[in-house]
Amino acid sequence: MRRSMSYAKVWIAAGALVAALALGGCAGQQPAGGGQAAGGGQAAGGISPEEVAKFWELSQDNNSFLMSADDLKKALDAGEDIFILDVRLAKDYAEQGHIPGAVNIPYPEVGKNLDKLPKDKKIAVVCYTGHWAGNTSAWLRVLGYNSYNLRFGMSGWNPNNNKLLPKDQTPQYPTVFGNDPGKWQKQ
Repeated sequence: MRRSMSYAKVWIAAGALVAALALGGCAGQQPAGGGQAAGGGQAAGGISPEEVAKFWELSQDNNSFLMSADDLKKALDAGEDIFILDVRLAKDYAEQGHIPGAVNIPYPEVGKNLDKLPKDKKIAVVCYTGHWAGNTSAWLRVLGYNSYNLRFGMSGWNPNNNKLLPKDQTPQYPTVFGNDPGKWQKQ
């Protein structure tokens, strides 16, 4: 029991640090003071404690890196060039339907396929309910990508994929089936 509590504390601390870094958008930036913590010590990840506090404060805006289904649909209808990354399992992407134009790279495979992701576009990350996408989006932000988590995932996009919200509160935005990403068309 004691050992599992230690592991839990380590994962919680690591997750908090990653979230603070990701939501602060600090990827690729040198911290002020050349990475030295107050008193001359090296901070975790080469970032000063003051910067970690600043990034943590920024991360408290819960909507900073979330995109609603309505916002994504409006942006796509307006012709905005957004790369849609669907991190659900390939079978679910094909059989349960996906957002037209979405590219499927299952969550466990994203790290091995970073070369397929654009650094010069906004990336909307989609999963089932938003959890895998949130984690993926946070890591992508750490790596310098302009990524956003689709709030509620496919559950917020179409009632046929809904695993989270009341069916009558879910928009009926288009989905396509099969392995082909398809093309986005205004509805």
